[in-house]
Amino acid sequence: MDILKPFANYQRAIFKIKEEQRKPAVRTIGRKKIRQSHVIFIFLYSLKKYLEEMKNKTYEESMARLEEITKKIEARELTIDELSNNLKEAQHLLKFCKDKLYKTDEDIQKILDKSEDM
Repeated sequence: MDILKPFANYQRAIFKIKEEQRKPAVRTIGRKKIRQSHVIFIFLYSLKKYLEEMKNKTYEESMARLEEITKKIEARELTIDELSNNLKEAQHLLKFCKDKLYKTDEDIQKILDKSEDM
């Protein structure tokens, strides 16, 4: 649940999007004109999906995926687009693994401190 904590107010953000839909805010992306609220909604939806996906991952699964990405990069099996997407995914996986290790280390320190007090 900690991973969703910074984004707990996404429903409030969606309410603001609905409120902004009354305004004619238009943003140009490429040649298309898109309402700014739609851009925000798409971002929040993809963020929510990503966070739910990361919440269900384990450290071992993340490390296995990182090793798979590393092997593909070293073997030069990826196109430029795939390389970009895989590097972004690897960056997120590294952050996830790092956070998981720090949290585990903190938990171990707390347990050791409690056992010393006994």
